[in-house]
Amino acid sequence: MFILITAMLSVTGNEVVIAGLQKDGMRATELAQAGIQEAIARVMNGRPYITGFCSALSPTPACQAGTSNGVYVTITQVYPGVNAAYLQIDAVATGIGRATRHLTALVLQEVIAFPPNVTFAASVTEQGSADISCGDAYAQTFLRYKNPPSNGCAPPQTLSITGYRISKTTPGSVPLCYSARPWMVGASVNCGNGKSDFATANAGNGSKSTDNNQDVQNWYPSTRVTTPMGSALGRDILGFQANADPSHPTCQATGGYQDNIPAGAILQNEVAAPSNMKVYGYDTDTPPMVSGPLTKPTAAAGASGPLNSTYTIVVTWWTASGESYASPASDPISVTNKNIDLTNIPTGPGGTTARGIYAFKSGVSANYQLAGVIPNNTATTFTIDIDLCSSSCTNVRTWTTPLPTSAVSQLDPDFLACGLPYKWVAMDYPDLSDEGGSPLPGGDVPGRRWFKTVVFEQWFQNYWRMDVDKLTVVKRGNGQGTQACLSPDLPGPFADANGSVCTANNTQPDLVQYPQFGAVPPFPDMSSVASNYYCSKTGSGVLNSLPTSCTKPDGSATTSDLGYCSDTTTKPPCPPPGSRSVAFELNGDWTINGNLTGYGTVVVNGNLVVNGNFTYYGTIIVNGTLQAGTGNVTVYGGLVAQDTLRLIGNITVNGGTTVGAAGVPTGNSLVFGKAWYER
Repeated sequence: MFILITAMLSVTGNEVVIAGLQKDGMRATELAQAGIQEAIARVMNGRPYITGFCSALSPTPACQAGTSNGVYVTITQVYPGVNAAYLQIDAVATGIGRATRHLTALVLQEVIAFPPNVTFAASVTEQGSADISCGDAYAQTFLRYKNPPSNGCAPPQTLSITGYRISKTTPGSVPLCYSARPWMVGASVNCGNGKSDFATANAGNGSKSTDNNQDVQNWYPSTRVTTPMGSALGRDILGFQANADPSHPTCQATGGYQDNIPAGAILQNEVAAPSNMKVYGYDTDTPPMVSGPLTKPTAAAGASGPLNSTYTIVVTWWTASGESYASPASDPISVTNKNIDLTNIPTGPGGTTARGIYAFKSGVSANYQLAGVIPNNTATTFTIDIDLCSSSCTNVRTWTTPLPTSAVSQLDPDFLACGLPYKWVAMDYPDLSDEGGSPLPGGDVPGRRWFKTVVFEQWFQNYWRMDVDKLTVVKRGNGQGTQACLSPDLPGPFADANGSVCTANNTQPDLVQYPQFGAVPPFPDMSSVASNYYCSKTGSGVLNSLPTSCTKPDGSATTSDLGYCSDTTTKPPCPPPGSRSVAFELNGDWTINGNLTGYGTVVVNGNLVVNGNFTYYGTIIVNGTLQAGTGNVTVYGGLVAQDTLRLIGNITVNGGTTVGAAGVPTGNSLVFGKAWYER
């Protein structure tokens, strides 16, 4: 009996031990999982994560005291790109009773701070031989060129997008410009609504082949600006949307969202605000119909052929949205047994896939008849070698008015049912000034202008998508309006049920074809961007050589360079795994001199002057004024400044798609789980 009781007690004791171990193991696993979720939350909100940290649920004060007990989390950038990175998250729960658990997760981080590899600032001015060779240029207020972008990396060509105006100084000056180029759909013939004469500045009145300054065709001033959805203004705009969207399709707001812009207000395009103009509203982003060519083709008698009469010829543009109006008619050409050779055939805007050649035969034709099709948007010559039918012909394509078209909004109706919500927001001096720093004349308040403002994340999700292979975001669209919807797409903060972004025409929005639907991004949140650096240097001074002394996020002293690019000849440069990107923070006002190179992201909490021979692969973000180029400076990536970006001297900015994986992803992000395992 004694032996039996002893055996029973032993079994019961073992069961208790096993149950306790199981309980400790489950608790350790749960705490490690919580550590991974906390790491994901830190990445999403731009909070510090680049160094290890104790989980908020870690038993206290064990982990915080530096002992082996607790839940410790580390995040490693396994494969960084421009706007994205694969991150390895390790959460180790140690000393949880008698159990230890180590969980590892692989996630994809997608940054939604601002477009990649761009030149961006509150305002941008050029002096000397500065050149934005490629990559789009954004300014919240004005952009003043000395030298237009050379487009040395084209295609695609550099777009200049500002909230207020664009101009160019001598030589070949272009006056203050407030509206887009005249051959853009729906634009005014005069760039600037009468403020400057585009036709004078650019001979040819819109013909790209005769422009004195062809870069003006890529200017988009008076473009809407943006605000983060988490800002007070962003929440206000989303509040208007929540108020008005339920009334779809009328989309009428109630209450305080019905206010009007004050009398005497001047909008960002220097046009007086109409009376009773609402502060809040929706943009539908519906492309206007293509107006048509502004110049006529030249007709001449050609080789022997079947044509016998007097003819006039017109040209139309064919796009995904339909057919344009016709060009002015050519001068009449009389031929006998000849072909007709056409030259100076006008090309169309972006998205033009073909051009129709229509001819009118005196005394025979009732309408212009299709005499041929140019199946591209490049050729400027064509030969008509078939005669036209009489007025009794059937099944002949004619041109009298544009063929039936249905312009489709470029917004996804699933999450922007009424349109892209906006608010007109006042900007005053000194945030807004002229190029000399003086207040602007006029306005409901002297110097004030009103800017159409949308929520950045809504616009960004609708018009940009993540290219997972390249780990960067790219503009949606192929320039033809025919790019198929991606399903499933990586969802954004406003994703619909299937995670894709599609227009009502079941194609992706096309920002390539319709750059007029762009927007000026907000300056990135410096608290989130600066929270994740590898090394920081505080004070003010001159940086002449590398490596330099700096401080790690944990407070320990070390030395660091600005990163290493293993191969600058590849496209894109700095391929992994040999390259090493570094996020480096400079606190204070600094000057960079000497022969320095770097790869990654430099964040400057202050002002930065760049001189000497400085070559950088990545992004330079300045929470102040950036003056660059008194020496020889080449940036393969992006320049971002919260104040004024002054490009002085010999500086070349190579941005856009040519840069590829240069940079360290920083800022608010989306995070997508890819894999995990326990060990």
